[in-house]
Amino acid sequence: MNTFAWGKTPSPRPLAATRPVLAAVFGALASLPLAGQAGSGSVPPQTVTVGPAEVHPRPAVQIPMPPQALRDVVPAHVMPELPVGPDLLPQPDDRPGNDAFGGAPGAPGDLRFWNNRTVRPRNTSTEAPEPCLSQARDTAFMTGNWFGGLSKDSARTFELIDPYSRFPAVDGGFCCDQRCLYVPGTDITIWYLQYLASTTTNRGSVRVAVSVGRDGLRNDRWHSWVLSPQTFGVPTGRWFDYPDIAFAGNYLYLTSNVFYVASNNYAESIVWRMPLANLRDGSAMSIGFQRSSALGGTGSYRFVQGADNVMYWASHVNTSTLRIYRWGDSVGVAFNDRAVPLWRDGTRNAMAPNGVNWIGRLDRRVQTGYRAGTEYGFLWSCEEDPANSRPWPFIRVARFRTSDHTLIGTQDIFNTTYGVGYPACSVNGRGDKGVVMATGGPGRHVRPVAFIVDQYHPGFNSQDWVSIAVPTNSPPSARWGDYFSCDRHPNHSATFLGTGAYIDTSGVAQTRAVWFSREQDEPAFPQLDVQSTGVTSGVPITVDVADRSGRTNGSTPFNRVYNGRQGYVLTAPDVIASGGVDWVFKEWALRATPTGTLVVQTTDRTMEVADIGVADDLAEARYVRRFRVTVGSLSPSNGVAVAVSARDINGQGNGSTAFTRDYQAGQALTLTAEDRGTANPFQRWRLDGSPQTPGNRVLDLTMNSDHDAVAEYAIYTPGSYAIYGTGCPGTGGNVPSHTGVGVPDVGGTAVWELRHAAANLAGVLYWGTRRIPPLPLNSIGMGTCTLDVHVQAALGVTLDGSGFTRLSLPIPNQRNLIGGTLGTQAALVDPGAPTPLRIVHSNPLGTTIGGAR
Repeated sequence: MNTFAWGKTPSPRPLAATRPVLAAVFGALASLPLAGQAGSGSVPPQTVTVGPAEVHPRPAVQIPMPPQALRDVVPAHVMPELPVGPDLLPQPDDRPGNDAFGGAPGAPGDLRFWNNRTVRPRNTSTEAPEPCLSQARDTAFMTGNWFGGLSKDSARTFELIDPYSRFPAVDGGFCCDQRCLYVPGTDITIWYLQYLASTTTNRGSVRVAVSVGRDGLRNDRWHSWVLSPQTFGVPTGRWFDYPDIAFAGNYLYLTSNVFYVASNNYAESIVWRMPLANLRDGSAMSIGFQRSSALGGTGSYRFVQGADNVMYWASHVNTSTLRIYRWGDSVGVAFNDRAVPLWRDGTRNAMAPNGVNWIGRLDRRVQTGYRAGTEYGFLWSCEEDPANSRPWPFIRVARFRTSDHTLIGTQDIFNTTYGVGYPACSVNGRGDKGVVMATGGPGRHVRPVAFIVDQYHPGFNSQDWVSIAVPTNSPPSARWGDYFSCDRHPNHSATFLGTGAYIDTSGVAQTRAVWFSREQDEPAFPQLDVQSTGVTSGVPITVDVADRSGRTNGSTPFNRVYNGRQGYVLTAPDVIASGGVDWVFKEWALRATPTGTLVVQTTDRTMEVADIGVADDLAEARYVRRFRVTVGSLSPSNGVAVAVSARDINGQGNGSTAFTRDYQAGQALTLTAEDRGTANPFQRWRLDGSPQTPGNRVLDLTMNSDHDAVAEYAIYTPGSYAIYGTGCPGTGGNVPSHTGVGVPDVGGTAVWELRHAAANLAGVLYWGTRRIPPLPLNSIGMGTCTLDVHVQAALGVTLDGSGFTRLSLPIPNQRNLIGGTLGTQAALVDPGAPTPLRIVHSNPLGTTIGGAR
């Protein structure tokens, strides 16, 4: 954002009567260098190497930009006056341009806006925000003095990206001027940001940020380099301002003026170029550059748009001489001086209806340029010249031949009732020139307009201007900015992208993003038809981007109309209730060409189509009946982990009983019950009440109906032995001991042992139920012995020489036996027993039968 201090520069004119003679005499001098000027030359560029880029992921939180009062701190710049040149060439004999009809369908040559949107910056500035617009297929990026904007719907709506907080602060913090540019060949978007001068760092730098591809831009991914005047060998105490960018061949070309930090006076200008391949890769690179001290002219450069392998730019030597520079891929910077008709460079005056001279800060700098086929040209602002029928500030266009840089001619863009200024020009694929600019005067609030130079209107003069906006307010000060932007549309080469600005009814500066061309070049607007099967209507579909009518979500069947090459994302619901039953999403199918067939794209509910192309799309959401499996368990009734082989329509897989899963018809899956070990062993699955294979924890299902699956487990109770009484002594006072070994479970074996008795004794082992209380046997001569079992059977036993024996009894595999208790007790014939009846008893043993049930 620049504010220049200029005084009136007198511009002497030859007498009107002598002009025809002078025209004849000096017309042949149009392409010759002027006396006293450098004429032509070539300067080898200097080089500097910079390291790899710094990577800047998208921040989690965008910090709000500072208040307006803290942003309007850019000081006024002081530029040297432009010398007055000799009056050698005749003035252009042009007719004024006028307002024209535009916007609705009409004749093939009518100018039409295919998009014309206000991009509202997050500020309350009343100054023009110097907007710049770029677009990578369907993703647009826009900048202004105090904002950045990202659009995912072909520049129709924007989310704000704050240049104050998007990158780390440099020097005095983010300032104002920005440029953006999309480079199709390398598929990168350039964001050029300017930072304020800092008395701490004693400089003011710029940042060159790069986003790669459409997806990188949509996801706000950038890497960048910070360059200061000192990068290019300039002493400290300088800062950059008034940037421009363009691309040609293998390079991105950049330029900026340099001002003194202390006085804010103009110091010089620098032009440099950066290899596009390194910019894309983020790698270290060698930068070629040159300073105006070597190039001559008065600096303050502007590049042409539409260059091929050679970049052109220009600077005024004086008010009738233009120095033209060119830089090819493999050569140095060459230049030629060319005469142009004399023009006036004083304060421009065009009072708006509110009495403000809205154009008063505009100056002599070349503001835009173009390269189209065998010619290139430059446009700049001129002070009003009533003597030559230019009563208001106007724009001069100088056109040159590429082969020898001869002046083809000059034309003026002007009107007799108001002023014009701030042009931006580019070329389309045919070489037509598109222009946006500002107009305003006493009877006209300042407004942006557009026009095209082509077969319908071959010259810049006598054009039909179509208003981008028709405001009811004008700028409150002369600070109306420095530039707009115009570029070829990346998808439709016959059309243009442009920007404009105006003041709304509340006094706030607003920016416009526009897309325009001739009626004959109307681009394709493909239609997206969204349908559904299974449930043929009423399915609500979420659509991520608005169409040309602002429509997003809809219920099938519906359609949306998009700009060509737009990407979109459709999301269908999981389940739809229709006809008293539930229907579940199965898949998306897409027909991408009108004569093509539907092709299945994804079984995910969300389908992303990166590019609709330029033909209609048909998207079909397919639904099938929904069926539910209810998974439960027994012993325990809940908390059993079950692995589910296929996620259901809600994205759910494994679970713990009890739970449900919903599937589309025909879905195959398996349920695998967990192994809970011997304490809680798996028994079997029961499916819809029918028992399945015992012990198989895997259950296979095909979902053609609702199912109820129950995993059955058993509760395991281990068998045990317990002594519940005492025996009586035999030979030597030894009491026979009766114990159990192992675990007496159903299907297993009860093992009983006798020991601590006399050697080689014989007897029986009683078994039956426990006797409580025990039966004393002293009455039959057995002393202290008792009978502790209700005897139901007896097994003969014989002890070995150590007084030991072991008996085994198989336990039937009958679940009804689990938990039952068997009492056993040995009776041994012991000749050495101290009792009348030589029989002794062991202690009784209770055997509890274990198992799972």
